[in-house]
Amino acid sequence: MAFRAGFASLPVTPPVPGPMGGYVAREGLSEGVHDDLWARAVVLESARVKAGLLLVDLVAAPRSLVEEVRREAAPRLDVSPENLVVAATHTHSGPAVGAFPPDPDPRYLSWLAETLADALSKADGDLSPARVGWAEAIADGVAANRRDPDIAADPRVRCIAVWGEDGDLRGLLLNHACHPTVLGPSNRRISADFPGAAMEVLRAGLGDGVWAAYAQGAAGDVSCRFTRRG
Repeated sequence: MAFRAGFASLPVTPPVPGPMGGYVAREGLSEGVHDDLWARAVVLESARVKAGLLLVDLVAAPRSLVEEVRREAAPRLDVSPENLVVAATHTHSGPAVGAFPPDPDPRYLSWLAETLADALSKADGDLSPARVGWAEAIADGVAANRRDPDIAADPRVRCIAVWGEDGDLRGLLLNHACHPTVLGPSNRRISADFPGAAMEVLRAGLGDGVWAAYAQGAAGDVSCRFTRRG
């Protein structure tokens, strides 16, 4: 069987007002939406092996949420639950999801799990022959050590690119390591932070037909604390 890929994106912006995750120092509920949050799914298949990856604009992907999405989506895709990966972009301006205080809105979490499963199903329905490549670039001025800016941080952005049989670009999966903290604890508007902004720039430049998603790297002590400008 030839290599195949499918893509899908669904909005997962929470209702406002609601509890926000990302900063213990933040006080109060959300009071608006700066930019929408998204669940971006890619399903890959080769030699009768199929796997799905879901990148979500959340501060974390708690085990309970991951297990619920797997239970719902695995039968739809006819794969083992272990073949489905749910990962968060780690925005600090998204909804509370239960991994950290405060307590989340249970109604939102229930809706979210179903929507994430739907995104994987939609990507599975989009499967078509494809070819894949790899690229790497430097993004200076984003990542820095949040405790000591004199300690070097990895500026590289790694990318998996997928083209259709016709040669048209279909999808880009980017990976970079940096806490999305352009917006600090005083912010009470929902936002995907810089990963969301980056995906919007790509979408605007490449067209709505090209799927793009951000996969958070091993951020550790790397953030925008010393690089953000506004």
